[in-house]
This record gives sequence, structure tokens and C-alpha cells, in this order.
Amino acid sequence: MRRINLLEIFYHPAFISLIIWIVLVLTIPLPVSKYRIKLVSEEVYSPNTYFMYCDLDSNGSSEKISIDLNDPGQTKIIVYRDDKVMDQYNVAYHPTHIQSIYFGDYNGDSCEEIYIFTMNDKALFLSVIDPMAQRKALIYNRFIDSWTEAPQSTDRPQFVAVGMIPDSSFQSHDFVFYISTGYSLQPRNLYRYIIASDSLIKSPESYATINHCVMIEKPGSTSEHTFLLSTSATGNSDETAPYSDLHAWLMALNDEMKFSFQPVKSGRKPTNLYAIPINMRDQTVFLTWRDYFGADDIKSMFCIYDEKGNKIREKEAEGYEPSFTNIFPNDADGGKSFYFLKNHDAVVEQLDTALRTVKSYTLPPLSFRTPIAFLDADMDGHNEYFFAGREQNSIVISQDDFRNAIEYRFNTGNTSNSIISQVLTRGSKPLFFIQMQTHGRLLKYEKNPFHYLHLPVSLVLYSIIFLFIGFIYRIQKHRLDLKSATQREIASLQMKAIKNQIDPHFTLNVLNSIGSLYQNEGDRRKADYIFGKYASLIRQTVISSDKIIITLEEEIDFVRNYIDIEQFRSGNSFEYSIDTDPGVDMEARVPRMLIHTFVENSIKYGLRQRTEGGKLNIEIKQNAGVVLIKIEDNGTGLRYDEISPGGTGKGLKIISELTDLYYRLEKIRITTSLNNITGQTGEILGTRVTIELPNS
Repeated sequence: MRRINLLEIFYHPAFISLIIWIVLVLTIPLPVSKYRIKLVSEEVYSPNTYFMYCDLDSNGSSEKISIDLNDPGQTKIIVYRDDKVMDQYNVAYHPTHIQSIYFGDYNGDSCEEIYIFTMNDKALFLSVIDPMAQRKALIYNRFIDSWTEAPQSTDRPQFVAVGMIPDSSFQSHDFVFYISTGYSLQPRNLYRYIIASDSLIKSPESYATINHCVMIEKPGSTSEHTFLLSTSATGNSDETAPYSDLHAWLMALNDEMKFSFQPVKSGRKPTNLYAIPINMRDQTVFLTWRDYFGADDIKSMFCIYDEKGNKIREKEAEGYEPSFTNIFPNDADGGKSFYFLKNHDAVVEQLDTALRTVKSYTLPPLSFRTPIAFLDADMDGHNEYFFAGREQNSIVISQDDFRNAIEYRFNTGNTSNSIISQVLTRGSKPLFFIQMQTHGRLLKYEKNPFHYLHLPVSLVLYSIIFLFIGFIYRIQKHRLDLKSATQREIASLQMKAIKNQIDPHFTLNVLNSIGSLYQNEGDRRKADYIFGKYASLIRQTVISSDKIIITLEEEIDFVRNYIDIEQFRSGNSFEYSIDTDPGVDMEARVPRMLIHTFVENSIKYGLRQRTEGGKLNIEIKQNAGVVLIKIEDNGTGLRYDEISPGGTGKGLKIISELTDLYYRLEKIRITTSLNNITGQTGEILGTRVTIELPNS
């Protein structure tokens, strides 16, 4: 019954419609992403001129800042408000990288300053411009460090801003940044510039290549921080250099730019070591991902260290693409998990502090593992990641939990070297600006209004499919019902015809037996007894005259009366027994005359050949999902060149027709077998009939 019910579910129009709907949705996805990107405007700029936006005076509208590099000896910075020039500031030399410009408020006057790093062939400088409050350069060409250009290399130092932290007086903020170099080797340091006193604190001498820094504020304190560095083993220095870049290092520094613990060596070149803070048992610890991409058999590992640099846990990673990996913190759950970018196909796994995968996401393919920008593009209180797409003429934007990622393609430009900034206008939705070489574009990142139509559209699509399938189903069902009704009527007529063939045959046998008993006066009482048995058979026949299927109990009662009559007719030349297990369902449905036909053949063609000592045993028991019926006699047995001695085979033909028609009516296949019972020397001892009636 369970299998039939499952088939009914599978063949139901609702289920078939669901399967078709799922296939259509997966193969022809509707454009219903939660977010979308729209192009607002596009401009073409002169070469070596770059633009970015920032709300410098915190009034809800962004100012436009132009950085003009056409003069080889200086950088021209022009600040616009409402497309009108507010002022121009000239800074000696050019920026190390155009992305190294930073905006921050060091003195708490709600006006942000512009921090720009420049360089000549010997030194690195910092200038700080306040275009809104004091409208002047606060710091001009402040010397930061020296550098020497490496032979046969155009590699340049790179400034990266980390952020602002309160100074010791809590009246202003200090600026924290780091410098990273390649073949030039130095400087490779973290710096804290105290603007109020124009003093600079520098981290210890190190040749470790810094590629990222995370500023961690200690719980319960706004003045104590830990600066966690990610480093790379690039192999530009030798083994004697302090913290040589022949190895990657786990490094953490305090507010005084001193190591919080002795740096931990982790992996040799070529290796990228990424480090982020995570929360384990309400304690801040350091997670590192050591990505080795060399030819040697060195495993890439996740490791967790405590705040003193002691290793707590480690685990080897699998299924990632070497040299194209990154890890990202998860601030949404308080750092109790993190994200692991595994490959160019942008498979991102969320892992917990036990380093087990919690969830998995897939973004559009990427060209670089490091985001171009991380800012709140739609001003919903959560930042978005901006990545360069795989073809480098597109951007991929995802939320900070890597959900709802979308891709936007441009006709021209390379997004890998682009500048992205946010554009605010009072009374309007936020925009973001991206400049790629000479092309600048304003775009809007917003929720897709069609996203909320996804459910009703899907329901309408499913309803249409269901109506179509249901219509076809009803037509087919009507045709099958007509065919089934015709088959049942034919089968019923055939079974009734068989019953009419059986009943006269048995009646003639009984009347002949009764007639022979009445010839002898001494057998008249026996004749009356037989008449009583025969009357009982007639009564059962009349009651079930319109039935073609009866219960097993009714069939056994009929067979018992029949055997009693035949036993008297034969002068008690045989004995019989009917044994039924208690577990057998006597209400089971069987074709009428099924058991009787075999019993009749057993008596007529087996036991009647014996004058005495005949035995007939009927056993009914439950066995592994079927009712097993055995009929055994010790008659003369079967001959395989004939159906039975003196028999015509009509009874066995009737059995075959009975079981076939019963299957057509009930869809239950009854199996029967007829075999000789043989002794150890092969002599025939009788006949055994086995009937297997499956439980309905």
C-alpha cells in the first residue's frame, strides 16, 4: 500500500507541475536579484586627472575632489562644491598610488581633512589639507621615511591608511598607516602620526612584507588598540634581515607601535599569511590563513593563536585555489565565525571557530582576491564589498556577509585599478562613483523593486503549469476510467462464466454419490447426512451466487463441507486436516473456488485411486508478507506427460483463468505451483499444491 500511495503522489498533477516548475526556475531564472546597479551618468576626463567624492563638512552632501597629476613636479588638489571651485591646493611631488588618499577628522570639528602621501626619488611625505574649516594645508610635505629605488625596478612604496585613534589627551586623533615595499626592501613599517604634536612613532625594523592591517579596539577601552598585520613571504631579503621576507610572520603591535608578542614565523616563500581577529569563548584571538603556493610539499593551514602568540588550533584546508584566497571577518555574529574566499569562481565558505564549514556562498567570478573598496553604498548601516569581476571590465558587489552578490559590466575600462567613492546628496538616494582611467561613472546601488514580485510571479507560473497538466491529467484519467470500467465488466462476466462452469460439474458429482447411497437401505442415514452437507453447500452457493471474490474463511468453510461429502462418498478411505495459524487474516480476499478446485482435483485424481489410508492435509500460515496455503495428499501423484491420471486438465485451466482475472480486478498476483512429493529413492509419495496469496 505504501508503494501505491507514493506512486499516486508522483503521478499527481500537483507533483508533476512542481517538478516542471523547479526545472524552469533553475534553467530560466527570473531577473529578481534583491539588489541592482543602475548607471546614472558617465563622463570622460583628461589623462592623469582623477576624481573622488567625500562629505567633508558632514552636511549630507558630498564635495568633489580633483587630483591633477599633469604637472610632473606637483599635485594639484581642487575641491568643488555644487560643481563650483572652492579652492586649490598644490602639494609637492605625486602620490605613491592614487588610492593612497585618505579622508579623516583628527580634531573633532566634524570636518574631514584630506591626507595625501607623496614621494620623490629619496623620501616619502605626508600632507594634510583642511579645505572646509581652516581652508588651508595643515601639514605640508611632512617627512615620513626614506627609501631607495631598487636597481632595474619601477616598484614603488605603497602607503595604506589604517585609521584614526584617540591621542593621549583624548582631545584629538592620531593617524595610523603602514608602508609596504617590494624590491626596495625598505621601509616596511607601521606608523602612528600624532598630528597635534607633529611627532611620529614607527614600528621596529622589519623586512616582513605588510599587505594588510586590522585595528582592534580592546573591550571596554577606546584608547587601547592592537594592530594585527597580514604579511607575505616574497623572498626579496636574505635570512640575516630582521623578520626576513623569506618567511611570513604573524605580527601584532600596540598603540606604542611595539610588538605585543615576539612575531611568530609561519611558512616560507612563497606564502601569503592573512590574519584577522575572531571571538572564541568571549576572548579575542587571532585567526591566520597560511596560503603556500610554491612547488614544495608544504600544507596550507588555518591556525588560531591567543593574544600572546601561542597556537591554539590548526587545520589543513582543502579545495582552494593557491595564491587566490582571502579571509574576512564576520562582525554580524561578534566574530564567532569568518569567511573564506577559495578561488576565482568566488566560492565563499563561512567557518566557525572550530574551523567547520557553516554555510557556503557563490559570487560571480572575480579577478582579484582583495576588494577594491569597502563602503556603505546604499547607506543602510552595513558596508558592501566591491570586487573586480573576472573579465576586469565589471564590478561585483556583495553585502558584508557575501549574500545577494550582483555583477555590473562596463563597456570600457579596467576595474582592477579603479577608484571608488560614495556620493551623497541631501534629499536624494546615495550614489557611488567609480573612475577607471579616463572614464568616470555615477551609479546607484539599491534594492530591486522587482525582487518582491518574485513570489507572486512564481505562484502564477506554477498555477499555469498546474492548470495545463491538470487538464491533460483529467482527459487521460477519463480515458483510463472508461478503459478500466470496460475491462472490469469483461473480467466480471468471464469469472461468472467460469463459476457457472464449476457449479454444475460439482453438483452432478454429488447427485451421483447420493444416488448410489440410496440403493442400499443401510446407507440411507448416511445419505441424509450427505444431503445435510450438500444443503449447506447449496446455501453457501446461493448466498454468494453474485460474488466472484469471497473471504478466505468462506472458502475454507466451503472446502470443509465439500471434503466431508467426499469422505463419506469414499467410505472414509482418506483422512483430512485443515490447520490455520492464528496470525492469518481470515478476511483476506480470494477468488471463489480457488482452494476448492485444487482440493477437488486432489480427491478425484489422487486419493480415489487408493482404497484406504488416504491423507489430505491443508495448511494455512502467514509467511513474509504472503498467506501461504499448502495442499498435500498421498495419492498417486502426477505424470508429466499428462495433467493427472484420468483428468482433462479443465480444473487447472480454470485456476489459471481465475488467477489472471483476479489480477486484472485486484492488481494482486496469486502464484500457484503443483509438484509431486518424492521419497529418498525418487518414488512418488503424493502431490503438493502451494498457493501464495500476497497481503493486500
